[in-house]
Amino acid sequence: MVAVTFVILALLGVGIYKAFTLQILDREHLLNVAEQNYLRTMVVEERRGEIVDRRGQLLATSVKVDTIVANPREVRDPVATAKALVSVLGGLDEAKLTQKLSSKSWWIHIKRRVSEQESAAVRALRLPGILITQEWKRYYPKRELAGQLIGRVGADALGLEGLEKALEKTLVTRPEPPEPETTQTETAVAEKTPGSSSKPAVKPPVATIKVPYIKDIKGRTAYVEGIPADLAPEGYSVELTIDAEIQSAAEEALKKGVVAHNAQSGIAIVMNVETGEILALANYPEFNPNSPGNHDTYAWKNRALKDQYEPGSTFKVFSMAAVLDRKAARLNEKINTENGVMRVGKYLIRDTHRAKEMTVREVLGHSSNIGITKLTQRIGKKNLHSMLKSFGFGERTGIVSDYEAPGSIQPLKLWADITFANVSFGQGIAVTPLQMVRAVAAIGNEGKLMRPQILRRILTRDGHTVREFVPEVVGQTIRPDVAPLVIDAMKACVEPGGTGTAAAIPGYTVAGKTGTAQKADSPFRKGKRIANKTKSKGYMPDAWIASFVGLVPAENPQLAILVIVDEPDGRGFGGVVAAPVFREIGEFALKHLQIQKSVARPVKIANKGELEQRPAPALPNIGLADAVMEQPFATIMQGDQPQTVPNFVGQSIAAVVRTALTAGIQVEIEGTGRAVAQNPSPGTKLDGSERIRVRFESAINRELPNQSASAQGGL
Repeated sequence: MVAVTFVILALLGVGIYKAFTLQILDREHLLNVAEQNYLRTMVVEERRGEIVDRRGQLLATSVKVDTIVANPREVRDPVATAKALVSVLGGLDEAKLTQKLSSKSWWIHIKRRVSEQESAAVRALRLPGILITQEWKRYYPKRELAGQLIGRVGADALGLEGLEKALEKTLVTRPEPPEPETTQTETAVAEKTPGSSSKPAVKPPVATIKVPYIKDIKGRTAYVEGIPADLAPEGYSVELTIDAEIQSAAEEALKKGVVAHNAQSGIAIVMNVETGEILALANYPEFNPNSPGNHDTYAWKNRALKDQYEPGSTFKVFSMAAVLDRKAARLNEKINTENGVMRVGKYLIRDTHRAKEMTVREVLGHSSNIGITKLTQRIGKKNLHSMLKSFGFGERTGIVSDYEAPGSIQPLKLWADITFANVSFGQGIAVTPLQMVRAVAAIGNEGKLMRPQILRRILTRDGHTVREFVPEVVGQTIRPDVAPLVIDAMKACVEPGGTGTAAAIPGYTVAGKTGTAQKADSPFRKGKRIANKTKSKGYMPDAWIASFVGLVPAENPQLAILVIVDEPDGRGFGGVVAAPVFREIGEFALKHLQIQKSVARPVKIANKGELEQRPAPALPNIGLADAVMEQPFATIMQGDQPQTVPNFVGQSIAAVVRTALTAGIQVEIEGTGRAVAQNPSPGTKLDGSERIRVRFESAINRELPNQSASAQGGL
């Protein structure tokens, strides 16, 4: 018994000694160890780089804001503390906050990214255990401007949508020059452009600092002393091709058009014809990324890149281009349009503007379904399908984006006769707005298809250029000498009697096309499923898409502009709903960019309009109602042969062709771009039988021979 008692006393003594050691002798050491589990030193997360427009106007930046946190172990009275905090901070639940403050955690969030007024109010309370730390907050100073394009970030400042997501690895610091991450789209493009490279101009060091922070059991971080804004590392900044002034004008005009016609939504895009740069990309309804929760999720989506739709009659432009490129028609040739009704198999095709016959030019101007069907039948299904693919339909454009829809063209083997007819006037095919405006820009660019650009430069914090993006030609669609023919046919749409007269811009010639497309049936409206609604294979009887796409100035296209208004009231014809929006956007952009007004004068076609019948392979078959000159030619005699050779140097292929047709001379075209040489030389006397050879070079190759940066699609 004595032995047992001795053992128990010995064990009790050991326990008392151990407790004394832990609580008294080693207390400070153990507390330090415990604190180190929560109070640590780390390299500060970088500040996101800025996003600016092409003129340096700030579109997205990061600012330092206060965040309220707590160490519950230091809170003396959880109930009183929660009550005090709820009185100055909105959106808090007092009961839940009391429970959190009563926990044994070392750290909890109270409210993140508070206003200056809220922070000052909390600071004035001087509550034990309540701390004010700082975090980066993304801020968009122009609010809704280009909101869907720029996108948004989440609570932890990670890009969730738009360019904020697509450029996540560029907008944060990396030890090497940035390689903007490639989405599925950009990866595919990189594989298609082997050999493209982009060498950095500078290699800035990565700045980092160490600051103390605390971490809760969920791994969330708070900086105890805040982030020194002047020392924190910063990601690379991005300069867009967007012009904030044109973007603002496009958004305002689009908003007016959508609201005036009580429509569901709208899209507008302005593209530089020669470079593929996007100067404006507008969506409506508006979206302010500063407060995404205040908007329906439908408004977050950049539908210009992510939506697919049936284009309707605007698509006739590309069918006409295919016909003219295959030399299957002349513009002044007359087509039997069957008084507005034609049968294809068991189906009837109808025209809104009924007529017994039309010229080929009028087929586009009056938007004849029958006329374009008959014309495309001349070249066959295979040729039309091939031409549409060359314009980029059915595949992604390669623009930098978090996502881009590819569009859809049915395989050629599935084209029945009625499918062939439908596609020729824009039904049974799915395109994106970006694909449409790029394809029209190619017609204005002598057939050259450009990769759309949204990025101009990547910059360091102090403004040094890391990477510069240059235009990239990705393919040739129609022949350069055919482009003026298509543009002339597009002009008929805006001339008196055409369907798009409301798109006319004072002082400028416009080449364009209207579209009024019935929407395919869908169980969704504004991104939400309609209750008890299932999808059918037909079209909705009361839902239309009104659109207008065009080039300005027509004689020397600089801008391609697309306007889409989704589900306006009533039938919503493109010429009534979308054309006026096009005019407003175009008028502002032309003046803002100081593009010279059109100078058009009527010129009689040589040999009484029969020149297109003369055998001259290098010349297009054309019948121009108006020949528009880029500069006056004193040696050109209207309706007769010139006495001397004109000076073609510096002109586009379209201008050279127009001059040649007007004067009744023959030219041989070599290359693409602008004229750099000719033979015979300007001023040489002609007897009417000579053929003039004109050599052209691309402006891109001529002006940017030493650019090391890759095209944007290679990101």
